[in-house]
Amino acid sequence: MPRIRKGYAEGRWGQIHYQECGPESGEGSPLLLLHQSPTDSVQFARVMQPLAARGIHAIAIDLPGFGGSDTPSAPPTVADYAHIVPAVLDQLGITTASALGHHTGAVIVTEAALQFAPRVNKVVLNGPLPMSDEERAMWRQLLAREKDWNLRWDGSHLTELWNFRFGAQPEWTDLEAFHANFIHGLLAGKT
Repeated sequence: MPRIRKGYAEGRWGQIHYQECGPESGEGSPLLLLHQSPTDSVQFARVMQPLAARGIHAIAIDLPGFGGSDTPSAPPTVADYAHIVPAVLDQLGITTASALGHHTGAVIVTEAALQFAPRVNKVVLNGPLPMSDEERAMWRQLLAREKDWNLRWDGSHLTELWNFRFGAQPEWTDLEAFHANFIHGLLAGKT
């Protein structure tokens, strides 16, 4: 099974962490993988090696403020986040890549394809979130609640957050994958 390698590229807010798996010599089809918020590239851990076994150079990127990437001093816009794509491609010596984004990542992948065509030549959007201004405001309120949880010595804040996040998951969710994403989500913005 191909080995997952880790690396960093320099970006606007410091280091951008990525994991890659697949051909090292420029062979294979590069595929960028951009995660949803509030998790990181761990979301793609189970698919990178199977993709690599099929000749795909899988590159999972931690968005700034998530996983091993440095945290921006102010919240970036989607257009700002898109700049991680050429930074990582340049670091790896890749001219053109396809990109897959999940939820938040889908929005960023779309923006990267618009800003940096033809470097992003194909996109796969998994669960994009087209929303009206009203829906966007409602989600901002909902997500602000998640960010505002207060630490409690009895750990009940963790149970609350678990129930809040897991309640949105379908019954078929893999518990181990959900747990890993939950833990990494707790660290979002704390790196």
